[in-house]
Amino acid sequence: MAKFHEYPSPSFPLDGTEITIIEQEDATASVPIGQIVNELVNLGYIQGLLVNQIPIDELSDVTVTNPVDGEVLTFSSGTWINSVVTATSLSSIEDIGDIVINPGVVNGDFLRYYQGDWISETVPLVTAINDLSDVTIAGLQQGQILWNDGGVWKNSTSFTVDSTGVNIIGSVSESIYSVVGTTPSLSPSNGTIQTWTLTGVSTPTSAIGNGESMLLMVDDGSGYTISWASIGVVWKTNGGLPPTLNTTGYTIICLFTVDNVVYGARVGDS
Repeated sequence: MAKFHEYPSPSFPLDGTEITIIEQEDATASVPIGQIVNELVNLGYIQGLLVNQIPIDELSDVTVTNPVDGEVLTFSSGTWINSVVTATSLSSIEDIGDIVINPGVVNGDFLRYYQGDWISETVPLVTAINDLSDVTIAGLQQGQILWNDGGVWKNSTSFTVDSTGVNIIGSVSESIYSVVGTTPSLSPSNGTIQTWTLTGVSTPTSAIGNGESMLLMVDDGSGYTISWASIGVVWKTNGGLPPTLNTTGYTIICLFTVDNVVYGARVGDS
């Protein structure tokens, strides 16, 4: 091991000043610069280790062998070693294994992660409500609302909304529905005007919700009757009794529900 002789040290700390403070006793011995710096630290000439003055392969946990440009240090079995980082040659994003680009990719497409793959998809550009596929706006006016007509949302030309509520402009068109069978469920959702030609003695049930109403136009068919027992209608005409059905033409009955009670009334007497 090389030995060092101490020379008188300066009265100030060494902070970058070049000064010869030791000499190697055995001039033929090869002493790493890191060992020299360590000796200077031990003698008190240097406060701490000047790492930027030590080659990296002088560090005890680093082994560098024939380094070339572009190499990096990787940690392996307790030692940092130099190695070449190689990357798969990619000519396009489709060369990445978990990316699937659908045919016909266009500007604005994005990648969405689905079941382990990134898949290209197109998002339609929407700038107005009429751009939506299930909305059709025509002749838009102040205060109109959208309503659903056969699966398409349309702006209403019959309704407007203001601070007082909904204003009906013009006539109101109600849906007309034909009831079939002998045990139908009467529901205004099928239409607020319903026709029913009896094909036998019939016992309907009610799906008329609170606040809902409907007109039922009954043809007795071949003299058939209706039992209202399943509904428990509270009749407000004919002395509280169910109406007697006309033998020709329709008998018109109004049904409505309040507080879960179904009320009924015959309309007219013919």
